Amino acid sequence: YEKLRLFGEILQFYMETNNYKRVIRTCINHGTSDPDLWVQALKYFAEKPEPCEDEIAQILDHVEDPKINLAPLMVIQILSAHEKKPFSVVKDYVIRILEREQDAIEQDEQAIKRFQEETNQMRKEIEELTTKPTTFMPSRDLMLPAVHFLCKHSYHEQVIGSRECPKCAPDYRSVMEIKEQVKQSASQHEQFFKMLEGSNDGFGVVAEYFGRGILELGDRS
Repeated sequence: YEKLRLFGEILQFYMETNNYKRVIRTCINHGTSDPDLWVQALKYFAEKPEPCEDEIAQILDHVEDPKINLAPLMVIQILSAHEKKPFSVVKDYVIRILEREQDAIEQDEQAIKRFQEETNQMRKEIEELTTKPTTFMPSRDLMLPAVHFLCKHSYHEQVIGSRECPKCAPDYRSVMEIKEQVKQSASQHEQFFKMLEGSNDGFGVVAEYFGRGILELGDRS
């Protein structure tokens, strides 16, 4: 079966014989090329009447690998479908995701601080521009009529589509978007922990928030 790359059949055999160690080992050996093996294994242990906390913990450790990258919502839905599974089996997994989200927020805050420092510097330059004479040194290839921005960038009038500098405007919008994301994330995380503390259904709270995309890491590149 292995030579034929029938990894699903191999996994099914070990599940039918309740060989927990071989189930995990098969996923570790072949789950990168076939991530569905991890899904099958997680469902298998989730359906077991016993907690299987060690086996589930091993699976959750591996599925965070970017090469596998199972959606957190899928993981929570699989485990929450079985009432006998305690929330403790997924607690560490959720905490790790929240810690990564917090790290991302801190990186964004550092970026905002850097941009604010640059903004303050620009304000000083603007103050100088408005109180002192300024000499613009556009490229020799720039033809008239030309538009000169206070950031000292100059363009031919026909290529300007708005009152913003084409070079500086994207950076400004990016800063404002990051600032808004950080503000929303902080508020949502506080609400999440309050609901989690006051709920008897930890799985339900986590599943709801994953489903709304609140606890998932977005693209912050």
